[in-house]
Amino acid sequence: MGWGSAVRAVGLFGRNCPGRLTGSAVVLLIIAGLPCAGAQAQGRQLGRDSEALPHLRPRIHPTKPARSRVPTGYDAQRVQVKFRDELELSLDGTGTPVEVEGRGLRSPRSLDVFGQLHKTGARWRQATTLSPARLQEIRSRAQVKLQREIPNFASYFVLTLPPGAESQVWMDSLNALHEVELATPLPLPAPAPSTRMSTFMAMRNAGKTARKNRLVGGANPGVIASAE
Repeated sequence: MGWGSAVRAVGLFGRNCPGRLTGSAVVLLIIAGLPCAGAQAQGRQLGRDSEALPHLRPRIHPTKPARSRVPTGYDAQRVQVKFRDELELSLDGTGTPVEVEGRGLRSPRSLDVFGQLHKTGARWRQATTLSPARLQEIRSRAQVKLQREIPNFASYFVLTLPPGAESQVWMDSLNALHEVELATPLPLPAPAPSTRMSTFMAMRNAGKTARKNRLVGGANPGVIASAE
C-alpha cells in the first residue's frame, strides 16, 4: 500500500467504520490495510498466526512522566488513557472501566481513583467503537506484517473531565496505577476558519478566477470550458 493509499485508508475510522484512535494507533490501523467488512474467521486465524510467531520484536512502552502537564495546544479536559495490553476492559453500569476477568483495577488504590473520578462527573468512553474481535483482527494483521508487537487497540480509553477539574492531578493519579500504561492529554481540535480568513480566501479565489478569465478570453463560458 503506497503512502497516498494509506492516507486515504484513514476512512477505515471515518464514514465506513465509525470510531477514533489517536496517534500511532491510527497509523498502525492504516498499515494493517484491512477492509471494513472483515471476516471474523480470518481474524481468529491471524490471531493464532501472530501469537505463534516466535520472534516478534517487543514494542517500546512509553515512560510515565514524573509529573503530568498540559502543553499549549492540548485539552485539559480530555485525557487519553492507555491501559496495559493484557487487560480485558469494558465499561460497567456506571460508565467506569472494569477488568472483566478480574485481573486488574481491583486494588483499593484503583477503586479509590475511579470512584473519585465518578463522583466528579467525569465520563469515560472507549477510543473506538469497533468491536474487540475486529480490533484483535486488525492488531493481528499488523503484527504479522510488521513482525513486531502492536499495542492492544481495545485498551485505549478517553476520559472527559468536568470543567475546572485539576487534570494534571488526575493524570498523575492514573499514571500511579500499575494497570495504566500512560495517561496523557489529547490535542485540542483544530479551530474553525475565522470570518476574516474565510473572506480573504474568497477574495483570493475571486482574483484567481478573474485572472483566468482574462487569460482564456474573458468570461465566455465556452472558452473557459474548452481551456479547462
